[in-house]
Amino acid sequence: MPIVYLDSNIYRQLGLKFKENIDFKNLSNLLETSGNEFGLLEVVLEELMDYYKNDVFGAIFTDHERLYKRYQANPYLDDITIPETTIPFNKAIESVKSDLKTKMFFSRLPEVQPKFILDFLLQNKRLGKKDNTRDFLIFFNLVTLCKEHNEDLLVLISQDEIFTTNDFFKKTLVSESVKNLKFYPSITDFIKDFGPKIDFITTELLLGTIDENAIEQELLKDIKCFPSYVSQYYFEKKENEVPEIESLVIGEPKIDDFYVVKDYKTNQLKVNVTVEVPIKATFQPENKKEELNEYLSSIEKRQYSRHKNNFDKDGRLVFENSVLFIFEGEVNESKNSIDKLVFIDFIPDYFIIEDLKQQMNLQPIIITENAICQHEFDTENGYWRNSRYGGGLSWHYRCKKCGAEFDTGDFYD
Repeated sequence: MPIVYLDSNIYRQLGLKFKENIDFKNLSNLLETSGNEFGLLEVVLEELMDYYKNDVFGAIFTDHERLYKRYQANPYLDDITIPETTIPFNKAIESVKSDLKTKMFFSRLPEVQPKFILDFLLQNKRLGKKDNTRDFLIFFNLVTLCKEHNEDLLVLISQDEIFTTNDFFKKTLVSESVKNLKFYPSITDFIKDFGPKIDFITTELLLGTIDENAIEQELLKDIKCFPSYVSQYYFEKKENEVPEIESLVIGEPKIDDFYVVKDYKTNQLKVNVTVEVPIKATFQPENKKEELNEYLSSIEKRQYSRHKNNFDKDGRLVFENSVLFIFEGEVNESKNSIDKLVFIDFIPDYFIIEDLKQQMNLQPIIITENAICQHEFDTENGYWRNSRYGGGLSWHYRCKKCGAEFDTGDFYD
């Protein structure tokens, strides 16, 4: 088993509570029980800390301060003091840094020869691509580590295709005789490759183990979350302000993906399964019809918006899409079976985003006079930014290849 490094885009995909993500937990357990470890590159750490400082915590504290200033500016409200936020801000930063570095093999960035990085920058410029300096630094760091630890296998899990497609990187691996470095696009792909291969575990076996009643029960438990995935009108509505469910139709589930992971201390095998479940959830008509109509008439339809504002002629909101369900179960090798799969979570907009990704990647957009990029937008790491259309913040994606920004026109309400 290797030393595994995660790129910053993987951490961001896992979310703020990355240690609670089921794939991260399975990978951590796999490495720990097999006597291997996580690695953390200095470049990735610094990039993540910048992200948390400015895009996560900084944005929160800026909004916090603006709210207090608005309060102070109102002549009819008693004046209040803006709380000091430096201490909680620094505490949050240190807490994140500790979570990232704990139990990690930390690798500092080695000194880079100017001529080497210059060769890369010139080659990169000729291709007309985005500034890939941070990718170069990650690659250089890994190559250096591979040469220092030539008996170990090193793995980088990253969504960035540059690590496997860039000619400069390929030639460097050959010239430096590096053969102990592998790249994977996701944690799931790595576990599937390095985890146990159990022949009797098939999609047919897994489908037969899924309790369809459990799917319906879990959907109904949190059914009122779905309207906010259809329309931003419901973003900040309280639960009692969201219409009740009128009908729920659940289609035939099918296996999206699965992998087997082993606990090497107990020899227990566990299977993680993701299931695509098509549903049609129709809600009762919105009570505040005038307010809803005013909202719907005020927004401009965007082709790539995640929110389709799907209402029928009677004002009933309809969520009609597939939902990703996550299950886990124990593998019983003696009986060639899976013990009952246990529900972990479901993700309402997973397939909505996947569909958007495919639509956007099919659209070549001219970005310079002489270069056309077949865009591959990073829909896993969207962000809020002032919209080019006016009206405040909207949801943006960035192209993995050229760095071009795409404004979905999906406004923050």
